[in-house]
Amino acid sequence: MTRAFLAVGPKYMAIWAGGAIPERKKQLDEAEVDRQLAEPVRELLRRGAADKTIRTDLPTEVLFQLYTALLERALVMVMRRELGAEQATAAVLGVFLRGATA
Repeated sequence: MTRAFLAVGPKYMAIWAGGAIPERKKQLDEAEVDRQLAEPVRELLRRGAADKTIRTDLPTEVLFQLYTALLERALVMVMRRELGAEQATAAVLGVFLRGATA
């Protein structure tokens, strides 16, 4: 999932940013984006917590916000060609799943 987003994300950055969409349509679009993109990630995090493959001391929403922050920053790095999609994927997953320790 991380790799796929970082590979195609630059093509859809204008959609992600929201652009000049009228406020009512923007709210509907945000709800649809949340349903289609964010909710599956939250569900994956919930399943990981339930089977103890990821930490359970933080709420799902906190993990989601931290993961997406890493993902968004890595996307910027890919768009600037500072990292390739593979490198960015490894960095996001490494930091998110194992932390920043060596």
